[in-house]
Amino acid sequence: MENPLPDLDVGGHSITCAQCGRVAWVLVPDATLCYPCARLRFPPKAEGNPLAVLADEMRRGPYEFTCIRCGAAAVRPVPTQHCYACAGTLLAEHIARVEAAERAKQEERDREHEAARRRWANIPRLEWTWERLEPRSDVVGLQEAVEAARAWAKGEGLPFLVLSGDRGSGKSHIAAAAVRGILDAGGWTHYEGVAVMLDRFRRAIGQGLGQDAVTDEIAASANLVLDDLGAERGTGQTGAGAWAQERLYLILDARWREKRRTLVTTNYSSDVLAARLGDTGQAIVDRLWDKETTCVVLLRGPSYRTGRTW
Repeated sequence: MENPLPDLDVGGHSITCAQCGRVAWVLVPDATLCYPCARLRFPPKAEGNPLAVLADEMRRGPYEFTCIRCGAAAVRPVPTQHCYACAGTLLAEHIARVEAAERAKQEERDREHEAARRRWANIPRLEWTWERLEPRSDVVGLQEAVEAARAWAKGEGLPFLVLSGDRGSGKSHIAAAAVRGILDAGGWTHYEGVAVMLDRFRRAIGQGLGQDAVTDEIAASANLVLDDLGAERGTGQTGAGAWAQERLYLILDARWREKRRTLVTTNYSSDVLAARLGDTGQAIVDRLWDKETTCVVLLRGPSYRTGRTW
């Protein structure tokens, strides 16, 4: 059989196909040349050469052999002695398997990515969503706080949002719902209860862990929620307690300087909060109440939990 595609200058020789029995023309004699050697010996010169696809695929596949030209171990996607029609079928099946394996790997990477996002979000209570926040006409500022938090979660408005108000007025619920909103939209966010976070900082320094390892991830989070700031007094602390308070200041200072999106809830006014946070209190409050970077919403009314007005 003569070369059926002389204008493509593909080289090769005729064979009897091991699968269909037809006499056919093959690109590489006995398929014993590795891909680089085959490309040197039989370069497909014509633009759009249909055989080039098969030649390109010779780099991949489960069939191992040793190149008779350079001695290199190589693989190809189809066994030897097949016509291009049969080789094309086998090649298509091979490519389908490769693509299916790649899809499976990508799906696994996506699952791991999603699991990591949700672990990092650290949502305190999954039931705290926008839909489950009960409207209350007796809580002044509630609707404003919800609208401000929704906008903040969408990346709108000023980077800092402070919700300040009475105990049980819905601040933590709103903050958790904002975290959930960012997470459901595919973003990265992180929630920390401040008292728990400071306790973790103290234990970390007590265990000799590096300062940067403890705080850098929180400081660099794309979106950060710090709930119940001021719940733990900072006045008069020494040692690990003072270090933990300093870490809190450094986190907020870094985020304020870089204008990273940060939502803070507190039961206290700015003056009371500054006094409760100790040596770094005034510096923290100055940053949180900065009019250029922060939206402050005040909530006043009876507690969702007890019905009591504080």
